Amino acid sequence: MGASIIAVSSLRKISPVATRTTGDSRSRPAVLQEEVVRNLRIGRIKQAQDEEVCIAGLKKYLVGAVHDLSHEDIKSYNAVGSDYDVDLDGPLFYCPPAKRTTEERDGLMRLVVPETLQQDVLHYYHSSLEGGHQGIGRTYQRIRDHFHWRGLYRSVQRYVGECLVCLTGKGRPTLQGEPPGNIQATYPFQIIAMDHIPSLPKTHKGNTELLIWVDLFAGYVIAKASASRTAQTISESYEECVLRRFGASEVIRHDCEPGFMADFFRSFNKILGQRQRATMAYRPQANGTAERMVQTTTRALKMYVQELDQREWDEYAERLTFAINTSQDRI
Repeated sequence: MGASIIAVSSLRKISPVATRTTGDSRSRPAVLQEEVVRNLRIGRIKQAQDEEVCIAGLKKYLVGAVHDLSHEDIKSYNAVGSDYDVDLDGPLFYCPPAKRTTEERDGLMRLVVPETLQQDVLHYYHSSLEGGHQGIGRTYQRIRDHFHWRGLYRSVQRYVGECLVCLTGKGRPTLQGEPPGNIQATYPFQIIAMDHIPSLPKTHKGNTELLIWVDLFAGYVIAKASASRTAQTISESYEECVLRRFGASEVIRHDCEPGFMADFFRSFNKILGQRQRATMAYRPQANGTAERMVQTTTRALKMYVQELDQREWDEYAERLTFAINTSQDRI
């Protein structure tokens, strides 16, 4: 009898929580559109949540099914219940309470990942081609934007720290210089930094070079594989990858690579009204943004090129820029 009174009184306390839970789920949260969620399938995620005792109990609490919960469970769930929602389809989401509209809350809701599926999420956001073997901070931020579980940062820290590919493929950066203070972009693609990764193994398509452009305003990266490093090839690649998509820039920053300094490339830039700024051979740090991105891209390529002759690197290079461009830098 006493237990029933406790359950009924607790149910009265949680009624507002249960009402908010069902009422705030009018639209599908944005996280359900993530590719990793589509791959795992929402039904599998929901089943895994229901098989984990703590998550299953919290879901029961939120929908008001407290009759088979102990007083201690109800008390503990009551302490954290306001931070969670149960979607109409059944999955549990994490969303700290705040004075936001329903639409804003739907955009901030993070899917609660049960322990049995955490490795799948970690693999997708770190080890897969979309993850790009980014570091702890970037991997954590990308997962945190969409998912939640207790100890998330420690899980990412351990997973990345134990990644054999990262341990064997990454080296310590040697270039620590910053870009010069007088090179400050005020809008996207106003100033472009460019550099080459030269003399790579010849691929099945005949490519041996990788040209990289970096927007100094947003840090957006573009990569293009090619079979040569001549001024004409550089100009054609720039036209295809940058000019047609974003228009001409005011300034192009580069080193003293012969293809960049050739008359053909100079004439090409003059026609477009673009100024060239070449760094001195003894100060490569002046083009530090592009130089640093060359290191980042080279390390990323090494982690995905599996064949001994390394003849498939061009199939990964341009796709890896997606992982770089969608990661967040820590300030």
